Amino acid sequence: MIGIGAGRTRLPGLNASGRWQAVLLPAALAVVASFWLAAGFWILGLYLWSSRSDWQVSSGLLQVACGLIQLRVAWHAYTHPRFDRSLRWALVRSLFLGAVACYLLSLGVGPTPASEHLFRAALAAWYTISLLALVEHATGFEWLNHLCDRGWARLGQRTLLGVLALALGGEALLRLMERYTDADFAAARPLADLKLLAGSEWHGARVNSQGYWDAEFDKTPQAGRFRIAALGHEVTLSGGSAHSGLAQLERQMPAVDVYNFGAPGVATGDLAGQYRRDVAGYRPDLVLVFLSTARDLNDTIGGPTGRHDWRNVRLLRCAARTLRLTSLNQGLSFDQSPQEYESYLSWNTRWINGCRVPQDPAAVEQWQSSAGHLDRLIRDCQLHKVPVALVLVPADFQVSSKLRDKLARRAGLEANELDPELPQRRVAQFAAEHRTPMLDLLPVFRSSESPVYSTNQSELNEYGVQLTVEELGRWLQARYRSVLASNHRAPGASHDVP
Repeated sequence: MIGIGAGRTRLPGLNASGRWQAVLLPAALAVVASFWLAAGFWILGLYLWSSRSDWQVSSGLLQVACGLIQLRVAWHAYTHPRFDRSLRWALVRSLFLGAVACYLLSLGVGPTPASEHLFRAALAAWYTISLLALVEHATGFEWLNHLCDRGWARLGQRTLLGVLALALGGEALLRLMERYTDADFAAARPLADLKLLAGSEWHGARVNSQGYWDAEFDKTPQAGRFRIAALGHEVTLSGGSAHSGLAQLERQMPAVDVYNFGAPGVATGDLAGQYRRDVAGYRPDLVLVFLSTARDLNDTIGGPTGRHDWRNVRLLRCAARTLRLTSLNQGLSFDQSPQEYESYLSWNTRWINGCRVPQDPAAVEQWQSSAGHLDRLIRDCQLHKVPVALVLVPADFQVSSKLRDKLARRAGLEANELDPELPQRRVAQFAAEHRTPMLDLLPVFRSSESPVYSTNQSELNEYGVQLTVEELGRWLQARYRSVLASNHRAPGASHDVP
């Protein structure tokens, strides 16, 4: 707060412009107060409806209290008008610096479900304290007025405002570069760290020069061929060189070319950057995203989780990369395949939280993170007029009731506290909102009489891969029948989702 409460005098005689200002300022204050009241009551309503967290009710109560105080300030500003240009600009600077300070505070606390509530509560409190300068006899701010009038204080204020202006300009520039170039400053990790070593052997087949488990890619579209770009790691890297799921899909559908962009360490936070850098240049007719309900929908690594995650600030992300702060980006290491039974159960016990009812706040936050990453990928594909389809691969505990009961006991949960199909409904709602086709493999896996997962592993066995390919082939034929039947497609033409 800068110069708050200084130089205020009553103006008994007001011209037309003054009378308009005398009404405009209180009206603006009343609108802001109404916003805080509405936001507070809305948060309290959500708390009563879902009982999410104590942070939620505390933030709601504080915002309601601040809204009531600000209404009183608005009424006082209307009945005791004051017009001092220095006071007006001091308030603007105070509110701006307060918003920045509250946001930095939420970045320091986050990313957690409480970060957003903390930001709103702190911002409401700061605005309320700042607006108290409009109340008569605000002598409590005199010490601050004298402090801010000193030369070194004014220099510090200008320096701070200049640094903030440069930071905001740099952040805006980086975001513009992301939008109009292939740069991805918010990517979870450098893409090169996720891919396989070019020229190496992986499950009996050589990795191509792009670092993917496939033959060399051709950027030139082929007439009469339907090109699919497959992203993910669940099915794309399953099976051996001759029995991989995508190789079987190509043999099952002769008019289709499947480019395998699967990577062993990829998470949903990496997909948008991977598409822009490695996939878009090959001009696919369809982007097929394989999602695991266990790993991908409980995304605890990778990209930013929301507005109050420091990883969403491009400047901080670039600084972390420059300083090699890789430990800040790491979470669960999904490229490890637990072999021992106890380790296998421990890993699955973590992922079962995504099926808890009532919903676990951390699981909801992780799903929102994954949904945000998928939304970004879909929007990037839409810019290139490339349709996207989702293939949802269920976790093994969703298929096996025996395993699910064992994991529930380990987690201290009752049977009625688990909803095995909750992740499927989340993704189905997301797909419907984005008008994105989705294939759910859970019904097919449950109806199988033979196991579809390897023993004590969360990876599909050879039969599971075969079952997936057969169901996926039927689904693609049914949904894209007219496109696949066409043998006269012009090179480079794109197709909309039917």
